[in-house]
Amino acid sequence: MHWPFSARASAANLRRAARELERGQERHAFDIYAKAARAGSAEAAYRVGRAYLKGKAVPLSRSSAADWLERAARQGHVDAQILLAELLLQGLVQATHETAIPEMAGGLFDLNMAGDPDFPAAVVWTRRAAEAGSAAGHALLAFILSHGPESMRDPEAARLWYERAALAGSAQGHLGYALAIAKEPGREQDTVLHLRHAANEGIPAGIYLLGLVTEHGVGTMRDPLAAARLYQSAAEAGHHGAQARWGSMLIDGSGVQKDSQAGETWLRRAALAGDPDAAARVGRIYATAGALPANHFEAAIWFERAAQAGHRSAAHSLGLLYMSGSGVPLDPAEAARWFRVAAAGGDSGARTDLARLVLKGEGEARDLASMLDWFRSEAEAGDHIAEFNYAVCLAKGLGAARDDTAATRYFRRAARYLPSARYWYGLMMAEGRGVPANLAKARRHFAVSADAGHAEAATALGEMLVNGRGGSRDPARSVALFERAAASGHVGAKFALGVLYTGHAGIPADFPLARDWFLAAAGQGHAQARLILGRFLASGVGGDRDFEQARHWLEAASAQGVSEARVDLERLRIELDEPEIVTEIG
Repeated sequence: MHWPFSARASAANLRRAARELERGQERHAFDIYAKAARAGSAEAAYRVGRAYLKGKAVPLSRSSAADWLERAARQGHVDAQILLAELLLQGLVQATHETAIPEMAGGLFDLNMAGDPDFPAAVVWTRRAAEAGSAAGHALLAFILSHGPESMRDPEAARLWYERAALAGSAQGHLGYALAIAKEPGREQDTVLHLRHAANEGIPAGIYLLGLVTEHGVGTMRDPLAAARLYQSAAEAGHHGAQARWGSMLIDGSGVQKDSQAGETWLRRAALAGDPDAAARVGRIYATAGALPANHFEAAIWFERAAQAGHRSAAHSLGLLYMSGSGVPLDPAEAARWFRVAAAGGDSGARTDLARLVLKGEGEARDLASMLDWFRSEAEAGDHIAEFNYAVCLAKGLGAARDDTAATRYFRRAARYLPSARYWYGLMMAEGRGVPANLAKARRHFAVSADAGHAEAATALGEMLVNGRGGSRDPARSVALFERAAASGHVGAKFALGVLYTGHAGIPADFPLARDWFLAAAGQGHAQARLILGRFLASGVGGDRDFEQARHWLEAASAQGVSEARVDLERLRIELDEPEIVTEIG
């Protein structure tokens, strides 16, 4: 005679429940499993736990699921032990302290609560499954030992458990073992072998990593086309890194036919899933006109997404957009904030741009203090850009007391490498600051810097050649220097050319050309150029008379405080016989 739920009866009921499931009678099957579970069947308890976890035949309840899975796990049910451990690792159930002692019964799980991973509780059940010979248990235990809390980590033990899992045929074991041996010398081919096993089992991370070694020819033949197919497969399976790499290959046409729109779509997927590199790449796509039109507003959105995730070059790029007002409001303070973020991450270019803002007086006091310390330390280490920036701070008294002697010393050190530093060294020498005044030597330094393309130096040398300071006069050469500087946008050089072409310093007069140069300088805000241009327009020098434009430029010069412009405006009013209009300038 058998009890209703003896081992034979239990097995029969499990078979009956399975048949009910095949017929789609999930609730009926659950009732059978529940009776068997209450009678002590570990397999039935496992099935009941899974039912509560799925919430199909019964309402979803993680706490009930955990309770039944624990009953099965206590009886040595390996699949229940692993599933329970996974729930604990995902924070889907929370165990009380008693869970660390599996022999204690009842009330071990808080009701339907989710939170942080519970590694101590998970490792208990995982180790039981692993010691029972479960390949999945081997792999999961190795994962905990390699990725768990620092106090639980044991890389060597993790490597051994991954190896056992791989030998037992676990795809996760193959993947973990490949990662464990990847940096060991001479194990490249073994790494590829295990990655192939993981990829063949459809693990997205395995497919992606196999793509990486195939693309770069590590442990296997380099094959960009095969790598692209692997990236595509992993991307379609949802792997974010693969989506980013596949998208980049489509945009670059690397190993595949170029398709910028499809590539941008894949990069967006990866970026939206939290991949900062992908977000930064999308930002760069929109920041630079190419296959897709430039859109700085869109670029700023993606750069900020990447920057918020700690991507330093994206933070630098975002700062540049705020510094130029491209796609975002012109905001030096916001630019400085993002430059600080990038600089803190080690982006030297962001440090340089932050320094530019600081030296222009657009940074914060804390920026100036930190920049000065950084300039000093880097300058002492031999960084020539830092030497130059530190010297500028000392010469201007930024963040520290003005020290011309020290500034000149650092300018001299950097002058051998940087045209800007040589120009400043010449300027200090011309003004006798920190060194005895020597116009002839200053002129030579300006010449070297100007030959290297420095517009300020070319303009300074041009002025010395016009007035004969530091040597002979050479107005013809000064014209060439001013033209070179003007081509770089130097407003002072444009004004100087206007003056020279009025017949100054022996240069043949060319009033139409002079008028053009004054117009160019006036457009950049040069007050004296605006005054002279207004006079030219009012009197018809170098072209037709244009009273309306004359008034415009004279008013602009007057608004900048040029008192002579007010006199010219009055003369213009009298000449045109206009009624006097009283205005306030200020």
